[in-house]
Amino acid sequence: MRGAVYARVLLAVLLLACPFAGKPSSAQKISEFETPRQVRRVEIHGNEAFSDRKLRGFLRTRGSSWFKPWRHPPYRSDFVRFDRVTLQSYYRRHGFLAARVDSAPAIPVPGTSARVDVHFFLTEGSLTRLAGVRLEGTTPLSEAEVQRVLKLEPSDPLDITMIEADRQAIEDHYADLGYAAVQVRDSLEVDSVRALVVYRIVPGPIVRMGQVGVEGIKDTRRRVVTRELTVHPGDILSRKKLAESQQRIYDTGLYGDVIFERGDIDSTTHLADLHLTVRERKMAWVDVGLGYGTLDQLRLTSEWEHRNIGHEGIRFVASGRLGFRVTTPDSAASPKHTVPTLSPSRGSEIAGPMPRSPSLGSLGPAHRRPSAGMPSRSCRPRRETGRYYSFPCEPTAHRLRFGATSGDGPAEPSRSSTGT
Repeated sequence: MRGAVYARVLLAVLLLACPFAGKPSSAQKISEFETPRQVRRVEIHGNEAFSDRKLRGFLRTRGSSWFKPWRHPPYRSDFVRFDRVTLQSYYRRHGFLAARVDSAPAIPVPGTSARVDVHFFLTEGSLTRLAGVRLEGTTPLSEAEVQRVLKLEPSDPLDITMIEADRQAIEDHYADLGYAAVQVRDSLEVDSVRALVVYRIVPGPIVRMGQVGVEGIKDTRRRVVTRELTVHPGDILSRKKLAESQQRIYDTGLYGDVIFERGDIDSTTHLADLHLTVRERKMAWVDVGLGYGTLDQLRLTSEWEHRNIGHEGIRFVASGRLGFRVTTPDSAASPKHTVPTLSPSRGSEIAGPMPRSPSLGSLGPAHRRPSAGMPSRSCRPRRETGRYYSFPCEPTAHRLRFGATSGDGPAEPSRSSTGT
C-alpha cells in the first residue's frame, strides 16, 4: 500500500517536469532574438529647408559623441517611430503639407553587429504659402480692427502654429472688451501651393460681473483677496483685467495657486459670477545662515518673517547678524620705542627711526607711548566702534646721557639711568 503511494507521487513529479524540460524560458528567447545595440551615428537625408543640426535637436534617437565618450546611446525602435512622426509634424507645421518620412532603417556598422547607423529618408514636398485671411462674423467690431491683431500676412509660408496663435489673439481681443463667451473657429482651404485661412467668430453678449466667491482661505481674510481685484461687481468682465487681478493676488506672496472660474451667464441680465480658488502658502518661516568674510571673519545671520500679521496680510520681518573677529598679537610687528641720545659732540642725533603709530589722543592713557626712562609694558586691547585694536609693546631699556653740548672746555660728568 505504501509502495503504491510512493509510485503515484513519483509519476506525478515526472509528468510535471517533462513539459518544461525541453522548452527554453522567455528570458532565453529574448536573449536569442533581441540583442542590445548602440547607435553610432544619425543621418537625415532629403532635407533642404532645415539643417541637419536643427532637425537632430528634435529627435530622441541620439548618436555617439566624441566629446562625451562615456555616453552609449541605445537603439530603440519605439524612439525611431516617435522621431518619424516628429519630423513629419515639424515640416507640416511650417508649410510643407505633403512632407513625409519614407523610411528609417538601422544599418549595422561594418565589422560589428552591436552598433548601427540610423538613417531618416524624408521627402519635403512643395512649400505652401498663405493666399489670404477671411474673417466672418466680426460684428459688432469692424473687420479692419480685427485684422490688426493678426500676425500672418499674405505670401508668408503657411505656419500652423501661427494660425493657432492668430485665432487665440482674436479671441483675447473680444474677451478683453467684455465678450467673455466669444468663440473663434479656424479652417484651412488649400489649393495646390496656396492656402486660405478662414476665421469664423461668434462674439456673444457683453458680460458683466456678478458676485465674487472666494474658496480656500484659512489664515487670511476674504478681503485680502478681493481688495486686489481690478474689476468689481457690475463692471464689464474683461479678460485683461482678470489677468491683472490674478497677478496682483500672486504678488502678495500669500498664495501659491490662484484659479479664476467664470460661472454661467444669465440670459436676461448677462451677469456672471466669479469664483476664486486660492491655496495659501506658509505664513511664517525662519532662515539661519553661517558664513565667512574678510571683515567679520565668522558671520552668523538669522531672519524670522511672518507674512500675515493679524490675518490682514501685513508682513513683519526680524533679522539679526552676529560677527566674530579673532586677532592675535604679532611680535614681529610690535612697535619699539627709541629715545634720542645726547653725545658730547655738537647737536643731537636719533638712535633709531620712530615707527608710525595711531594718534596718541585717540588711544587714551592706557595706549600712550611710555615716557623716557620708564620700562614699557604690554598694552591691553581696547574696543573701538565694534572692532578690537591691540598695541603690544615689548619691554625695552632706555639709557640717557648728559654731556657738554657746545664749547671747547672739558665735558661735565655724565649721569646714566637704566630702566628695568
